[in-house]
Amino acid sequence: MFESLIVLARIVVGSVFLVAGIAKWRLGAHGFAQAIHGYRLLPVDMPVGLARVLPLAEIAIGFALLAGAAMPAAALCAATLLTLFATAMASALARGLEPDCGCSAFVRGQRVSWRLVYRNLALGALLVPVAGESAWAVAGTFAMLLTATALLVVLHLFSRHGARDGTRVLRITGGHVSGQAG
Repeated sequence: MFESLIVLARIVVGSVFLVAGIAKWRLGAHGFAQAIHGYRLLPVDMPVGLARVLPLAEIAIGFALLAGAAMPAAALCAATLLTLFATAMASALARGLEPDCGCSAFVRGQRVSWRLVYRNLALGALLVPVAGESAWAVAGTFAMLLTATALLVVLHLFSRHGARDGTRVLRITGGHVSGQAG
């Protein structure tokens, strides 16, 4: 029974990665780079390079998960990417941005939301048992997801309640940092 759940988790997450990677590849580097740029996390010239590499990585990870190859590395890579995606989304939301998700070129115009942040973390959590019998891979995947979840929940709560409740918010503008009451 447990083995069939592991296979199901591999198929679900592997399919998500494969479909998303193919869709982004078909969209093209410049189209996908626009979605990446919307997060405002990277220097202006970096999104195009990332948009060229990320779809290929997602396709490779998707194939590896579906085939059950290169475990636990494929599961750990997928969980790492899902955690990074969730973190980027949470960062954008906490800064008041709602960029195009960029999750899949098949779903254009899908805006980043907390639901998508938690979806990515849930997909990552499915990978903990997929990591296999390797204690370091299971522990590393679980610790990474647990830490990311805790930080993202705090970000989510802060973005919804912090500024409204009069918490001082640091604002960085033009190289100067100033405190501002919410």
